[in-house]
This record gives sequence, structure tokens and C-alpha cells, in this order.
Amino acid sequence: MTERTSVEVAVLDAAARLLVTEGPHALSIRRIATAAGVAPMSIYNRFESKAGVLDALWIRGFDRLAALRDDLPDTAPIERLRAFAGLYRSFALGDPGTYALMFDRAVPDFVPSPDAMLRAHSCFACLVETVHDVQVDGTLVGGDPVEVAQRLWAALHGAVSLERHGICFAPDSDQHYTALVETLLRGLDPAHGLPGGATP
Repeated sequence: MTERTSVEVAVLDAAARLLVTEGPHALSIRRIATAAGVAPMSIYNRFESKAGVLDALWIRGFDRLAALRDDLPDTAPIERLRAFAGLYRSFALGDPGTYALMFDRAVPDFVPSPDAMLRAHSCFACLVETVHDVQVDGTLVGGDPVEVAQRLWAALHGAVSLERHGICFAPDSDQHYTALVETLLRGLDPAHGLPGGATP
């Protein structure tokens, strides 16, 4: 890792930590620099502004999430989808600051750049592609893969968000999430779900 890369990683990690521990008001260049152990000018030189730091953190988050999907072993499509569902939760719980920026709009005045939004859309496209592969394999209901992917994401995101905020009354969070994923996949199985992904 080069010195430049090392500084950038330290800055983004610090911003993600501050977002969780102190909230968005703590995300000044000076405060981030102190938390990262670098000079403020180092941040200006690399990111130009606080918005640049947040944009880079957003992009890194979506790139990491997409990489998790890409790094899955070459198994049956349904197994890849099942595994990705688990990795989505692991990502959210393992890097809550980045996840909050990406999906909870934790910094209200932050507006992602066009490139950042493109990364987000590309990440969702990864899920759509996985859903399509499972549909072709015959283990998921047909219909528009974008719509089916949205259903899955909505359910998984809802479960993860509740857990992140401490709203989970199930005694075992791991077991609960696994059961939720299985319920979703069973409901979308052509043998049990509604034909063609139709709604009642």
C-alpha cells in the first residue's frame, strides 16, 4: 500500500467511525484529520472538501458491496443469492458508518456525485443479475428481475436496519436473519410463490 493510499484509507475509516460515534456534526475536515492522524491539508489535497471525503466513502462502500458479490464461489445461483444475503448483513453490521451514509442518508446535506450514484446503481445491478441467474436456473419465480430484486432488497434492508437500531425481539439475531432469508426464498420459489412474481 502506497503512502497516498494509506492516508486515504485512514481518512475514510475515520469518517466512517465518527459518523457512528459522534454523528454527522463531527464530520469537519479538522475533526476527521485528528481522528485519522493526518494533517488537514492532506485531506484537502486528496479530497478537496468534506463532500469529497463523503463521496469517496460512499463509492468505497458500494464498490466493497459489489466485490462481495463478485467474490462469491461459483456455485448454484440460488446458493450465491443466499450467500450474498448473508454478506449484505455482515457488511452493514461490520461497517455501520459507511452503511448509514449509503442507505440511511445519515448526512442530510450530502449529495452524492454522478459517479457515486453510478456506483450505487451498478451495485444494485449486481443483485438484479444474480436474481436473473436464479430465475434462469428455475429456482426463483419469473417476472421482471428488477422488481424481484427490489422485493428482496427491501426485506433484507428492513431486517438489517431494525437490527442496527436494536429493534430485534428474536432471541438469536443470526438465526432470525437466516430464517428470514429462507422464508423469502421459499416464497419466491416457483413451487410455492405466486406465478410470474404476481401480487395478490
